[in-house]
Amino acid sequence: MLPSPRTWLTIAAALSLLTALVAASSTSFAASSSSTVVSANVLSSTTLDLTGCGATTRDFGLVQPLATVRSSGACAVAFSSSNSTATLSASQRDRFGTAMTQASSVWTARSGTATYSAVDATSSSDLWVGGSPLIPGTAVLRHSVDSGATWSDVTPCAGATDIKELIAYSATEVLTVGNKVCRTTDGGATWSIIATPFALPTGPHLGAAAGTNVVWLNANGGGRVMRSADRGQTWTAITIPAISYGIRTIAARGTTTVVAMADRVNVGGTTRSMLAYSSTDSGVTWNEAVVRTTSTLTSSVGDVDVSTSGRFAVLGSAGYGLWSSDDNGVTWASRGTPGVVRLRHLVGTTWLTTNYQFGNMRISTDDAVSWSSFFPNGGDPRSIIQAVTKERGTNHVVMVGSNEQVLRSTTLGATWSPV
Repeated sequence: MLPSPRTWLTIAAALSLLTALVAASSTSFAASSSSTVVSANVLSSTTLDLTGCGATTRDFGLVQPLATVRSSGACAVAFSSSNSTATLSASQRDRFGTAMTQASSVWTARSGTATYSAVDATSSSDLWVGGSPLIPGTAVLRHSVDSGATWSDVTPCAGATDIKELIAYSATEVLTVGNKVCRTTDGGATWSIIATPFALPTGPHLGAAAGTNVVWLNANGGGRVMRSADRGQTWTAITIPAISYGIRTIAARGTTTVVAMADRVNVGGTTRSMLAYSSTDSGVTWNEAVVRTTSTLTSSVGDVDVSTSGRFAVLGSAGYGLWSSDDNGVTWASRGTPGVVRLRHLVGTTWLTTNYQFGNMRISTDDAVSWSSFFPNGGDPRSIIQAVTKERGTNHVVMVGSNEQVLRSTTLGATWSPV
């Protein structure tokens, strides 16, 4: 039952992530260890039980419907409603604190000093992760040779402040892209900073063609992409004709086929379209397809990937959904709305998407046609999954996110363990 306006209560503990409960029985919130206590008298037969809180108490008195009250700290609060209509909402503003931490058998609680946004695995034991520090500085790059049991810090190339994408071709040969394009062939002991014909965008995306040396990279500026045929050592500038908006993400198949995604605000400014630009001749000629047009004016493109069978799939942001193409990006079919962050083909007909909602992911086992939701991290509200990869030669999956979180599955996503 939805609460009526007269019984709606919102209490925010001055801290951002939203948790809301509608309960007929007592429910406890695990909050911070601060000695500050929150208490309130709530209308409509609703009580907050502050048993177990510290000695210092802060009483907000009578809380009116739709009112918001805040404290500098909180403790254990039990909430109940005798008529099942009142609602308690609590939030944690900083997203990295422990006030709203939920116990989980999967995630290890940790604050973390970095956000991981890139991951690759050359085998079941050789893992690479990259990202950026929470306090701006040098990019973060780490390497494990024992399936994540231990990690070694690797010094990135000079001047690198973040790593948004990486490809590990072997335990020693790695390509990283962030504010710079860099390569190492000795496991990070030395680096080459690679010159590119176009400037890098703020959100670079690599599209590596599996089983080849070909890799594509979006660039800053209208219709600009770059192609490398030698694992990122040299790059060729390519401009998709007659478009003024930038390429957001890109995926490649074989040595000649590529699909690049963009979006545009249409004439009149009331609609926005998600667009696919595809080429089967290494970028000499291009086809444009309008995948979806909506009145949602936020950016439309989330991610794009391609399966080993040749099915391309693109994940749009909220309101755009997921679409797939079996003709190299010329026509597209709607596949629902399974996520908004990252999309990855794993193996065969299995795909994963990630969401911003507490690590919520969705899995498809029928080649991106239908999706089911699951929470691999037990619903820990502190971490957002940023990147997913499959360990080559296995059915193992690794995903990384905020707070330096790394999860690994040896069951193709059915169960997960922190590493």
